Amino acid sequence: MKNKSLLIHILRLVFIVICYMLYVTGASAQQISVFFTPILNEIAVKPGQSIDLQYRLNNNGDPAIIKLRILPFEPEGNSGNIKIISSLQSPIEFSLQHQEIQLEKPFFLQSSTSKQFNLNIAIPEYASGKDYYFGLVAETQPPPLQEGAVSLRSKTSVISKILLMVTKDGSLEIKPQINLFEVVPTHKINLFGMNVNLIDSLKPIPVVLSLDNIGNNLIKARGEIILRGPFWQSKSIDFKPKTILARSQRQTKIEFPGKLIGNYRLSANLSFGEGTPTVFASTSLTVLPVKITIFLFTIISLLLLYIRLMHKRYYTSID
Repeated sequence: MKNKSLLIHILRLVFIVICYMLYVTGASAQQISVFFTPILNEIAVKPGQSIDLQYRLNNNGDPAIIKLRILPFEPEGNSGNIKIISSLQSPIEFSLQHQEIQLEKPFFLQSSTSKQFNLNIAIPEYASGKDYYFGLVAETQPPPLQEGAVSLRSKTSVISKILLMVTKDGSLEIKPQINLFEVVPTHKINLFGMNVNLIDSLKPIPVVLSLDNIGNNLIKARGEIILRGPFWQSKSIDFKPKTILARSQRQTKIEFPGKLIGNYRLSANLSFGEGTPTVFASTSLTVLPVKITIFLFTIISLLLLYIRLMHKRYYTSID
């Protein structure tokens, strides 16, 4: 009887598990892979003009419901990041040239397909001569769910940047300045009241360069960083072009190869296009084997301390 009762309990448990598996809520996940071509447009334009930009929106993921929006953005921090502003308040006017899709209206985009369209940008006569930064944003919208399903889908956004430089006479205000150019030391020690920065000769030399754009138009910095040392040694690294938006700052980290020793002079020479000012900055550094230097510093410090103690003991014994 006991065995029969145990068997009945086991069969009931199996039945409950099967029912749960049959009626468990379904879950769905969606693979999103949407992107623009191109991802950046830089245009210099005069007030009163109108321009057309050609775009292609590609979907390499699952079918998606997408809404296109135009939103302004501004620089954020000093690493080249941007902050999207949630509402469009600008004299610049935008419209899509397409029969099926319009701004702010969701549309369906099948998997492994794309939509090509033109974006018309109209600059009114009264627009101020300065930079305007916008993003053409594609937001994926979660599709409606079937009854009893749990969604693992969320909104995602991709952006194509539009950098408009509105100029009344065709000239741009280019005002760059270097506000920081220094070597990041491997170690810092205090030597007889002086702070000494040590650069390890066996490691790459880290350099920090910070550029300010104090003008009303974006700038593109390019140039080289030159390291000059003893016996007319010279090494240079190209400073890859960096876009710095108007009234913002951009900080860049650069590394020179190691295996150096001695005193060096580091200089930065940056230009911003034909007919624009060139900016310079320089700093000096001493590269030494850090472990040997610290060892010698310790030995010298102990030796000086010993001499001082012996000197004090000598005069004490005379007294």
